[in-house]
Amino acid sequence: MEWVKQQSRPWLTGVVEMMRRVVDTAPDQAKGWEKLGTTQLMTGDATGSVATLREACGRFPGDAGLWLQLARGLQVLGKCEEALGAVDAVLRLDAGAAGGAGLRFALLVKIGDLARAEDALPAYLAAGGASVAVFHFAVGRARARDEWEPLLELCDGVLVRSPGNTGARYYRALALLRLGRASEARLDPAEFLWVSELPVESGFLAEVRREILANPTLAPDPRGFTTTHGMQTRELLQASDKAVPELCARIEAAVDEYVERLVASGVSDPFVVDRPKRVKLTPWAVVYPGEGKQRSHIHAPGWLSGVYYIAAPAGGELLLGAMDAEDVSEVPWKVVTMQPEANRLVLFPSFVPHATEATHAEELRICVAFDVVPE
Repeated sequence: MEWVKQQSRPWLTGVVEMMRRVVDTAPDQAKGWEKLGTTQLMTGDATGSVATLREACGRFPGDAGLWLQLARGLQVLGKCEEALGAVDAVLRLDAGAAGGAGLRFALLVKIGDLARAEDALPAYLAAGGASVAVFHFAVGRARARDEWEPLLELCDGVLVRSPGNTGARYYRALALLRLGRASEARLDPAEFLWVSELPVESGFLAEVRREILANPTLAPDPRGFTTTHGMQTRELLQASDKAVPELCARIEAAVDEYVERLVASGVSDPFVVDRPKRVKLTPWAVVYPGEGKQRSHIHAPGWLSGVYYIAAPAGGELLLGAMDAEDVSEVPWKVVTMQPEANRLVLFPSFVPHATEATHAEELRICVAFDVVPE
């Protein structure tokens, strides 16, 4: 498995400056403008990216790639209606533009225009789409109408094309449970579970803890996430940190070992057979006071998910296989209860629903959660 490394912010800032010079020197080259706007967005400068791409689309109104990047920047800024207009321009110029149908569908779901989203869904699925937005839309529709057969049909269709799809595996189980077909909802939280420790030297965990608590993006109960009465980082990797990047490298090494064991096992499950070849690690830190916890959720973009504990007072169990009562009153599989411990690493498939209990302790529980995401 090949790891795709994320470029550091200072390096990307250098690329932005280089591309500014390219655009100044050759303003008639659309690709230069697209690269500049795309890199600005990667550095977190969505406002600058949108300004660059607006100007570029004015210069090159027939370039679908520029309009698509503009739509993505507008989406980041929360200007979804305007982003829809940019995507419509993309699809007028190139009806088969890669990413166009998917972004249009995601934006329609985001703004709550479910009627148009439903109209757009067949074209997106026909193009092979199976994004997180598809499942959010389908689950929302199922809950609103209490009609679960369409969700089951959607998941079955996605699994024909992509047998290891994380969202389809979980939401298929949910649909079967809601349809009263629990015996068909096969999901074993323990099947691909792996628990281990990482090699750590004296003082390493203390330094990781210090860097996490000093992280400027650590914020309480971030919107759109399942963290409750806790804090979570938006960007775990900071330029000045030393211990956190080293921890991430050790997690990657542990995942490599995990994959080697999976392959050696000879298991024919799609989770193993259709494992991704190129992946990236997307980590974030979570800090829980005594009442901090996580609602049940999955990590649909990922293939493999995990958590590494830096500080773990008693209690606050990790519940693998747990689902919220609003979805089902009980699950037909055994929920695996894991007790957090400092230097414990837990790996499990991203389609396994999970939650955490509160510790009710005075000490903080600190962990790094992560996904291994296909590229």
